Amino acid sequence: MELKKSFLAGEEIYKAGQNSNGAFIIQSGTVSLYTSMDFHLVTLGEGELFGELGQIVDEQRSVTAIARTDCLLRHIPQNILDEKFNNTDPAIVGMFRALAIRLRKANDQKVQMWTEIERLRESRKLLELEIEKLKRALKS
Repeated sequence: MELKKSFLAGEEIYKAGQNSNGAFIIQSGTVSLYTSMDFHLVTLGEGELFGELGQIVDEQRSVTAIARTDCLLRHIPQNILDEKFNNTDPAIVGMFRALAIRLRKANDQKVQMWTEIERLRESRKLLELEIEKLKRALKS
């Protein structure tokens, strides 16, 4: 049985690390997904599905979902998703599983790249400070 759930802007829908208990379809509003390190991955809108990765690859939630605006979601419980997958052609299930694994890897790579960019920005700031110190020392 699918349930409609309302969330206010800023409200947490679920947190990274929690056990997956179903997926959501956005009926109205927007939802942002963040990594466990609070890195913003994507903002989703009306008609989009999220929360399905844990269902497909039998893992815990890999992201935190936050209502970006007031929103109305349709929750599809785990048992309903399991039933739909059990009644689906194994080739289709395999394709979904492969896509889910690729999406998770792509999200992880995005976080790694962003972390490296932030590290490089910090290094650049430190280098700029050192250059300024050297310039002042040369002027003296």
